[in-house]
Amino acid sequence: MPKRSPRDVLLSIIDDIEIISKELIENIIAEKHSKLSTADHTNLIELLMYKDKELKSVLVKADEQAKINQKMEALKAEVDYQDQVIQQLLRQLKESEQILATAIYQSKQKLRSIATANERPVSSEELVKFALSATNAMCAPVTWQQGDPGRPYPTDIDTRLCWLQQLELYNIILSKHMSELPENFFSDLDMPIEALVAKACSHFTWHPSGDLHMSVGAGQCSVPITAYKRKSQDSEMMSTDSSSTSSNAELRDKNRSSEMTSERARITLLLGDNRFHVDKKRIADKSRYFESLFSHNFSDSKDNEQTVNYKVAPSVLQDFCDWIEEDPPRLRPNESHQIKISLQKFLSDSFDCLKQLLELSIIYTVEELSLELSDIIIQHWLKPELLLDIWKLSRDLSLTALIDVSYSACLERFMEIPVDELLSICSKDFLQLVRNVNVRSSVDYLAFVINERLKRENGETDDSQIKVQLIKLTELLDSPERKPSLMHCFFAETIKSENDGDYNTRVVYAFQQKVPAKFGELIEVWRMDEPGKDLAGMGVIGRGFSVYKIGGELRLGSCKFNMNVWRYCLISKKWYYLSRLRKPRRHMAMALVGDILILIGGVGRYRLKLSSVEMLNLHTGLWINAPDIPETFTDVPPTCVINGLVAICVSDIYMFNPSSNSWIKVEHDFDSSEFCGVKCLAAYNNTLYLGKEGGTFVGYDVIWDMKQQAIRGARISRSKYKQFESPCQKILISEDGSVIGIVYAFEKITVECGRLYESHLGTAVLESSMHSFGLPLSCLVPVTCFNLVDPSTLYKQLLP
Repeated sequence: MPKRSPRDVLLSIIDDIEIISKELIENIIAEKHSKLSTADHTNLIELLMYKDKELKSVLVKADEQAKINQKMEALKAEVDYQDQVIQQLLRQLKESEQILATAIYQSKQKLRSIATANERPVSSEELVKFALSATNAMCAPVTWQQGDPGRPYPTDIDTRLCWLQQLELYNIILSKHMSELPENFFSDLDMPIEALVAKACSHFTWHPSGDLHMSVGAGQCSVPITAYKRKSQDSEMMSTDSSSTSSNAELRDKNRSSEMTSERARITLLLGDNRFHVDKKRIADKSRYFESLFSHNFSDSKDNEQTVNYKVAPSVLQDFCDWIEEDPPRLRPNESHQIKISLQKFLSDSFDCLKQLLELSIIYTVEELSLELSDIIIQHWLKPELLLDIWKLSRDLSLTALIDVSYSACLERFMEIPVDELLSICSKDFLQLVRNVNVRSSVDYLAFVINERLKRENGETDDSQIKVQLIKLTELLDSPERKPSLMHCFFAETIKSENDGDYNTRVVYAFQQKVPAKFGELIEVWRMDEPGKDLAGMGVIGRGFSVYKIGGELRLGSCKFNMNVWRYCLISKKWYYLSRLRKPRRHMAMALVGDILILIGGVGRYRLKLSSVEMLNLHTGLWINAPDIPETFTDVPPTCVINGLVAICVSDIYMFNPSSNSWIKVEHDFDSSEFCGVKCLAAYNNTLYLGKEGGTFVGYDVIWDMKQQAIRGARISRSKYKQFESPCQKILISEDGSVIGIVYAFEKITVECGRLYESHLGTAVLESSMHSFGLPLSCLVPVTCFNLVDPSTLYKQLLP
């Protein structure tokens, strides 16, 4: 009989205790005549006590086995790590083997050539003639001497002035000067070549162009030496050149036919007993490994079968071959890259196979496949439980873009990563995460994680430097230096000018408060390529390292809407599909609260006003319905986030609580005229600032109605002294009180940057400075303001 596990024993004991407890309770509440005897009742109590002792002993044993299992898991993790190290070493050894094999092959070829040259030496003149013949050059002149400029190859002019082209010219020159030739000239044609050369030394001259000429007659006319050849020599040269041309043409036809055959050829990849067929030209075009393998530098370059010497699953190699065979998808306008059909199964399943295929793309140097798989991981697999594995895998494979994106995801979702996985990574990686100024974590949670790591360091390692850094870090958690470097961004509708005319664009501009201050275009979200096809009412909002593009109608009244939600990653500089809208929308109010994107109202198809509210989880892509807004609108109303609630101003102030998924009651003593003409809504601490015409911002104190730590209502009252002026009609107030605003006039953008100070006396003062920048725009209308993290500070650390 097999031995029962502690789990089964515990479950059995708990079942027994449950049965005994039920009998005791039933006996207690039963009527007197149906109760058990005192002895039976006592036996039940003793049995319950015995089972309790047995449960405690089994729990002690289970705790010991849990510790043993923890050690086993640690050993297994160490074995996996060492296995990865071995695999990386094997890859490096394989690369070294390929390089060494190529070098040995080329060395053997060179040694064989040297031996052949030593066995059969050839004179330099023969080598010159061979070089001329091999390059399809004209035959060498018979009057060559040492030091001639045209030796060993004729010049370009000599090549163009060939025999066939210049034969008629030579005959004309000869007939013109025939009467002036000496009497013994024709007798010289029958002389041997050596005598001709010796005789020619007196009247042959070299011209600066490199041509050999001869002075003829009393006028010392210059005649090219190529004109003095016998007809027999002419015929011989022409026949030789013709035969050379014919043989070259045959060789070219042969090479062309072999190339066509190779294009149609297929190779077989052997993996154990499995055989995979793939087009030879396609795999050579996409893989540098196979391109080098088929380049005749290896002895097996012409083999139609290649053995795969790497540890890979047959299904993964089949996916690789399917991707090679598949044609690239057709790109759609204004959308990101399309995913091939052979890779679509990795969108939600088979992550282990995805990793193997990514490693195979690195081994075979298929950059296109590596990029596509990296995009799939970025778009679908950056989940908290996989983030650390993806970060480590990308570093092992040296995928720069994936390294940066996975690291930024670890920083943004730090509090969602399982604590056990976070504490099990190496000390260097742990420090790189917790010391980063961009890590999104509360001070309490960060302190807890660091303290747990310190306990591990005390028990498992003696590295005092790491302990010192962790202790110093706990002292700096409340430091003002531990905050991200932000870029203040503005989404604006602009009109740009080109040679063909003006065109509408939607652009995100970024302002960096450095020395000197910088302002420039960050992303062109939309560009109207055709007249009358503008994406009206599109919403853009951002947070962290991402910008989101939502909704919009392609020309008002056309009922053609952008139904997709897109995310632009500042790290990889690419657009990724996030989700699909449930309803077509434009000119909706938007807000980001934590990881939730909230869409409120707007205008739908057939210009109908929408009252619906929907929430999108940015990490899971799931939508949640919310109660309708009390009042509809057609233009985007002023919106802001205060204390985790979304405040929106239409004809009154409304507040939506995402945590309770409800609209809370807002009380005040004003009539509707108080909120007319509001252009901007901003929040700082518990004060709402309403920006009205002329740039006047008035503060309204908010008193929250709390019930069981949940906000159920609010009451707003106008503050007498919280008021300031700004030239910008739309501003953004951050949590730390920094204020940013923008205004455009006469091809000049003015950015207001400052800080809002509130005193305990109920006053508010804005201290700001102005920065002007010139931009060649016909028009610029600011729509929304938001803050993003500067991607250049991704690896900024709190401690050196």
